[in-house]
Amino acid sequence: MSVVKDSGARAPLPPFSAEHEELRETVSRWVRSEIVPHAEEWEAAREFPLSLYRRAGELGFLGLAVPEELGGQGGDPVHGAVFAEEIAAAGAPGGVAAGLGAH
Repeated sequence: MSVVKDSGARAPLPPFSAEHEELRETVSRWVRSEIVPHAEEWEAAREFPLSLYRRAGELGFLGLAVPEELGGQGGDPVHGAVFAEEIAAAGAPGGVAAGLGAH
């Protein structure tokens, strides 16, 4: 049996940058102020307003990991993961999270 020695030197996974942390804070504030107060109403209606997509676009939340030349924000996959994590952590309902996360 071979033994693999652990050097103890690892980069944090995933590698969050200051930009990722700024996105995390911005998404969290947005969800808590503009989504959570309406969540029950939207879930009961089984829809949420188009204005939510527009606002997400204004804030640069749509197409986070899509290259700029394709119309996206030019971020990396971690940007998308941070967005999804914060949508869920801040209490957005599943339908809203799925709808926004798909774009």
